[in-house]
Amino acid sequence: MKGQRFEISTGFFLDSEMWVESTQQIKGKSEEAKIIKNRLDKVTSKIQDIYNQLESMGQYLSDDFIAADEQGKVYAVPAAISVKEGSVKTLEEFYPELKSLLPEEAFTGKLVRYIPVNNLTAGSEHGYQVKAFVFVSYTQSEPLTFEKVETKEALRLLLEEIWVKPTAENVSCFFNWIQQTAFYRLRYSNTQEAIEAVEKLYLL
Repeated sequence: MKGQRFEISTGFFLDSEMWVESTQQIKGKSEEAKIIKNRLDKVTSKIQDIYNQLESMGQYLSDDFIAADEQGKVYAVPAAISVKEGSVKTLEEFYPELKSLLPEEAFTGKLVRYIPVNNLTAGSEHGYQVKAFVFVSYTQSEPLTFEKVETKEALRLLLEEIWVKPTAENVSCFFNWIQQTAFYRLRYSNTQEAIEAVEKLYLL
């Protein structure tokens, strides 16, 4: 990672004659070789998922909508961020370039400013495993609240916004994802407090 090599123990043991040092792979077609190879493949996949999650911390994926596959992994969509005029003052601290962008009329009739993005980074094609889903709403003066949302309520909120390809397989995958994902509701008036609250999810 980042140019550094790390060694970890998998806990698997095998005869040295079954291991090809040059390719770092198992050789042979015995039942033992197949079992260990399958286990190592799972370990490799898990490491890749963890690496993608670490890489995605602070990684912008998409504005307004996001793409997900049957396994619940999400992917970057290279669409510009649309910022409504009423949000410019709040966000220009984080996006100084907003000051120089000219407002344009969106299809909704509202004026917005578009921030170009460059979110197709190395590794983004593998997708990112969702650790938690946060429903966010802004309030001008109320204190921050950050609470867990029950699965039934999360499903109700998602169905108002989400689109799932209408096949039995996709619907089944969607409900499995719902059952395995943690959902939260965040209401905030202070942007920095909201950022800190979401960052804590990485520590859970």
